Amino acid sequence: MHERKRQLIEAGMKLFAQKGYHATSIQEIASQSDVSKGAFYLHFDSKEDLTLAIYKFYYQQLMQKVEEVRQTDLPPKEKMTRQLEVFITSLMENKEFIIMHLRDNVSLSPQVDDFLLEMKAESFRWTSENLKELFGEAVEPYIVDSSILMEGILDGYAKWLVIDELDVEPQRLASFIQERIVDAVEGILKKEEKPLITLDNVKRHFPSFHQQDPHSRVKEQLTAMRGKIDSLKMAKQKREDLHGVVDVLLNEIKKEQSQPILFQGMLSHFKGIAAFDKECRQIARDLNIELI
Repeated sequence: MHERKRQLIEAGMKLFAQKGYHATSIQEIASQSDVSKGAFYLHFDSKEDLTLAIYKFYYQQLMQKVEEVRQTDLPPKEKMTRQLEVFITSLMENKEFIIMHLRDNVSLSPQVDDFLLEMKAESFRWTSENLKELFGEAVEPYIVDSSILMEGILDGYAKWLVIDELDVEPQRLASFIQERIVDAVEGILKKEEKPLITLDNVKRHFPSFHQQDPHSRVKEQLTAMRGKIDSLKMAKQKREDLHGVVDVLLNEIKKEQSQPILFQGMLSHFKGIAAFDKECRQIARDLNIELI
């Protein structure tokens, strides 16, 4: 990311946390970043555009770190604990973002609202995948209830960490939370009660998440990957090669009978580049292939 753009994002996040979104002017953000108001508009169209960039900047940084842990071969419980530690550490290092989110948790623009919904859907994917790794098929009927419990525990501690400045070692807290999540879900599975909230409720809440056909989701993931290629630092030839891979796969997915084995081979070009892990894993799930 351009250094000046990063400065504006960090200044905006700090001012929104201190004063609130509506009480902060673009001039104040520019002054805090040591740039002119005109320079602000070289990077952002509006204050709403900056807000969306703040959410994307924080969330993409966090998820990239979490995905790096998810790609390891650690046992499920240890892997979840390590991810929780990353999450908790990120909260403590980015308190301004959390305060900004809690302070101005109102509708700012359709684009921001859409991204917040995307974040919520991605959070559900993350909790679901971890819970399934821990408990297997047995948790699937209770996956929504279990995910809500997991998110609730995390949200509760997040507020204490940020608002009340709770002083807890991230590794110890991550281990404690992981154990409590296991206790809660094991209790649900032991009682074998009827699920309180079913997956159908989530489908209605996130229509694009569940109702979209796999091929459409693959197209979306490939399009997102193509957009990321130019934003990353890499050799010119590598960038051109990755663009070529995405173009081939976009053409392939348009066919009535696409070849999953082609995706399996060509996605290997993205192996080792953490920024593309999420998209590659989603494509692998949709096409029922293993990444190599």
